[in-house]
This record gives sequence, structure tokens and C-alpha cells, in this order.
Amino acid sequence: MMIRKGAIVLVLFVMSTLAVQAQQAVTHRCYTDEIHQHRMETDELYRQAYELTQQNLAEAIQQAHAARAEAEGSPLYFVPTVVHVFHADGGAGNLGIDQVLDGMRILNEDYQKLNADTGNVQTPHKAVHADTQIEFRLARIDPNGNCTNGVVYHRQPLVSNSFAPNCLKAYGWDNDKYMNIFLVPNLGGLLGYSAFPVNGMIGLEDGNFMRSSSFGSIGTAPSGFPYNLGRTTTHEVGHYLNLFHTFQGGCGDADQCADTPATSGSNFGCQQGQSTCGTLDMPENFMDYSDDDCLLMFTNDQATRMQASMLSPNSQRGQLVTTANYNATGVLNSVTPCAPMPDFIVSKDNTCTGSPITFIDNHYNGTATTRIWEFPGGTPATSNDSIVDVTYAQPGSYSFTLSVGNAQGTNLEQFDGVIVVQDDQGADASNWGSSFESTSSIGQDVTMQGWEFGDNFERTTSASQDGNASMRVNALNKTNIMGFGGAGGDYHIEYVYLPSVDLTTQGASNLHFWYAYTSQFGQDSDTELELQVNFGCTNAWITRLT
Repeated sequence: MMIRKGAIVLVLFVMSTLAVQAQQAVTHRCYTDEIHQHRMETDELYRQAYELTQQNLAEAIQQAHAARAEAEGSPLYFVPTVVHVFHADGGAGNLGIDQVLDGMRILNEDYQKLNADTGNVQTPHKAVHADTQIEFRLARIDPNGNCTNGVVYHRQPLVSNSFAPNCLKAYGWDNDKYMNIFLVPNLGGLLGYSAFPVNGMIGLEDGNFMRSSSFGSIGTAPSGFPYNLGRTTTHEVGHYLNLFHTFQGGCGDADQCADTPATSGSNFGCQQGQSTCGTLDMPENFMDYSDDDCLLMFTNDQATRMQASMLSPNSQRGQLVTTANYNATGVLNSVTPCAPMPDFIVSKDNTCTGSPITFIDNHYNGTATTRIWEFPGGTPATSNDSIVDVTYAQPGSYSFTLSVGNAQGTNLEQFDGVIVVQDDQGADASNWGSSFESTSSIGQDVTMQGWEFGDNFERTTSASQDGNASMRVNALNKTNIMGFGGAGGDYHIEYVYLPSVDLTTQGASNLHFWYAYTSQFGQDSDTELELQVNFGCTNAWITRLT
């Protein structure tokens, strides 16, 4: 509910399939092992595909040894890469392009033994310090065949929560053609997680998912100290290319690389000089958990193992590095300017009639020289400004369009149902209520917001308390590819806004509503319903019932 001069607006929202974590301090550097282990135990198809992929890769390792020897000092593989930058109306997640490019620079320097701090490798380990001969190049052609700079911005309110959900991978590009890097501002206590190569993985299972402040070394990165030099990306991409942690199996040495010394457990800080399994530990290996300024190297066997993951054109990683895919993604092309793509920031996405919302052009992919906003139902109806204040006279759900262009071309996008406007006066409390019987009220007096890749609240006549209708959100259709909550899990939040109500002529009031639900994964906690009220046209929503 929202109140202004006595008007209250009520919102119900459903969050399904994850209890969101609250902490932001880093408590776990990487969650790849935990996700993988859970899937091995609960997903038989995944287990079989993983084991078959590993068998095939083991056979490819000898071929990779020979290929490395023949091409020493030059890149053998160019991995087409796309970086997805998620933000909740600007803020810390809205990384500047310079920080993204800096993150790519660090990734390539680390993989090609060009990082400036290689001299800090402990002397006994310098003999196995390897150039992996792998280069990561931002894509120059997108999945639709258009010019791209390989960096995509997504305005997504879900990332304002304390733990961004795995389902954001739905925005990813074809994982058979591109390596997707997903950057989110909040990831609970994690820095990131990735996916081992498993043939046949769909996009929601694949890619590298990381906290944006751990990408690169400039911009927001210094705030992530001591994980502020971009080595989280280097680490997670190692998993993506089939590397295990160097401490896998403890002193049992199960990382399948003979030249990485066994270590009893993960290292934090920079524990150089210690021997936990009888030989000198290698805390400077990128696949350990040391601070960023301590992570320095891959070994020869690790380089061979990563190359083996790409050696077969029939493997999912191998498909990335074929000549056909180089041409399809443009990674061998020279860098040329592209037409800009629309993205936006809003000061708020729900308001009252007559209260302005500020729209900010946040385009990407190229510098715009032309711009046209269109705001159906709003004032002004159009604008060419980069920042514009818009008001709406009538309640309802509103869409808008943004077109941006330059000499290379123009792109227009319509953003549907982003803005919810409530009546600033409110109905008299004695007559207020929402039975959802009238279809004409849906989208005007009763409005919805939610996840764009799934079912949101909708009017249904399949169930009701009285009359013939109710509002339903079908959480059973929500995808939780990992099958569990917590890190690496999924959740979706769907909103239904009810009409505003004027309580100035009434004393203390009780609100009654009826609800019914069923569990998605057999636990009552996998779906949560909250009722919130808002006193005035602000974003200060107050939870009244959970």
C-alpha cells in the first residue's frame, strides 16, 4: 500500500525458491565445488554427462601436450567472451566500460604469463609457471549477427537484493558460441562460482557468475580488498576450463595436475613458505583461495588440462574455438564502432499520479549521437534529453521506448510494464476492496511487476474465495536449475499492487485477504508471501505481514 494525504497503497509479493542471505562480507571465495557436488548427488543426467566428458578430456590431454610444445609463446585458442553487467538502476553494479576492459586485460595477462607480478612466484615453482596460450576476446558479433563490443548492460531490480539469483543467466548468449561472464553487485558472502565443462549444458547451468566489484582493478574494485585485482575471474574461468582447486583432496592431491604440490587445505592471505603435505605449498596458484595480490600463476599441467577441454570440436568448450565460431562471433575481426544499444535507469519504478519519475539514458555498445524517448500516457510524451522527469496523470502500468543511434545505426527497445502508477488520493476505506472480478481493473487499479522470463501474477478464474476470480502466480513454473536454495540457487519475486485507500476518515483498520498455496520443492519455506504498505509516494515500503 502507498499513502499520500491519507492514501495507502498495498503490494503483495511472492518470492519463490530461496531464502535470501543478508551478509555481504566475503565468507566463501568460490562455490563451484558445492554446486557441482550437489548436482552429482541429485541429478543423474548431469552426473553421467560429467563423467563422460571427463573421460573424453582425459584422452585429449596427450594431444594437448603435443600442441603446446609446437606453439610455445603464441595463443592457440581465442575464446569468444561476453560480459553481462547487471545493475539495479545504476549504483555500484553499473560498472564503467573502463573497468570491464581492465578486467579483460587482467584475465588475459594472467593466462598468458604477462602479469607484472610474476616475479613474486616462489623460486621452486618458477620452472612450472606456464603461459596457457589461451586468449579471451570480447565478441564482435552478437547472436543476431549485429556489431557488438562484447559488453551488455541489464537493468534488473533483482540484483538489489543481498543475493543475486542464478536465473539471471537467462540473459546469457548461446553458451555453445560464447563464454558468458555475469557480473552482479551482490552475491551474499561469495565472490563467484562457475561450471565445469559438461557437454549438453544449457545456458542456465553454464557460465561464470561473479560479484562485480571483484572484476578488474579500477572503478568499484578497490572496495573489494583484498579481492580487488581481478583474480576472481581468473580463478572461476579456470573451473570453466576444467581446473579443480589445488587443495582438492587435501594431501591426497586430487586436482589431477602432477606439478601442483599437494596442500592440506585452502590458503587465505598469502601463506608462502609453508609445507602442509611434505612439499612446498603453492598458495600463489590461481586455483587456490589466497588474496588477489598473492595469486600469480598456472602450471604446465594446468595449462595442458585447460587446452584439452577445448581440443575436441565436439565438446562444448571445443565448439567455442573452431574457425566457424571465430567467424560467427567476430573475435578475429578488427575493432570497429558499433551502433548503441538502449538501457536505462529510473529513480523509482512505482509512484503516485502527479509524482515525477526520473529516467536516465544508460545506453551501451557505442556512443549515441541521437536519442528519442517515448512515454505513452506520460508528460512529456517524448524527449531527446539524456535525463528526463516524467509524470503520469492516471493510475496503471506503463511501458516506454528508448531509441539511440549514431552513424553506425539506430536501435530501439520497448520496456514493458516497468512503471506502476497508483492513484494519489485513494478510495474511501468503507468501499475499498479488490475481488479481481472485473477484468478491466487488471493493469489499471490492480497492476503487476515481475520476472520477465516466467509467469508473473495473473488473474485466474480457476480458484476464488468468493465470486469467480483471484490473482495467482504459478511458482511451479519457475526454474531452479540448481535444485536448491542458498548460494548458486534461484529465486523470483513477483509483485501485485492493489488500489490505494484513504484512511483519513477511519480509525484503526484491519485488512483481510485470503490466500492458498502449494510447495514447489516439498518445503513450505520455498515460497514466501509478503504484504507491504507505503505511506506516500516514496520507495519506503514497510512489511506488515510475512
